[in-house]
Amino acid sequence: MKYILSVARDYKYQLLLIYFYMFVAQLLFLAEPYVLGKMIDGLLKREYSWLMCFIGIAVFENVFIYRRMIYDTKVYTTIYNNLVLKYLKNDTSSDPSTRIARTEMSSYSSGRI
Repeated sequence: MKYILSVARDYKYQLLLIYFYMFVAQLLFLAEPYVLGKMIDGLLKREYSWLMCFIGIAVFENVFIYRRMIYDTKVYTTIYNNLVLKYLKNDTSSDPSTRIARTEMSSYSSGRI
């Protein structure tokens, strides 16, 4: 557990940004039903302001989801690569080909390749 916390501590700002993106996207997702109801009421009265609001919410929600997906892939790949590099530097008991094979097997078992 200490090891996981040390990794999280090293990347705390990047992880907080990922969670911020998730939080904003979920807030926008939760606002959709309310705005959808107002949009339907407005369309019955031929008012289109809630329609524009609904479209804006959908666009911003997708932007935040997309940004989070791109950014968390980048951050988690960096974390994974740094962990592998630390392992390769610290494991001096085996020859280099064994270490490389172990890191390759870990990438296959984690579903990365």
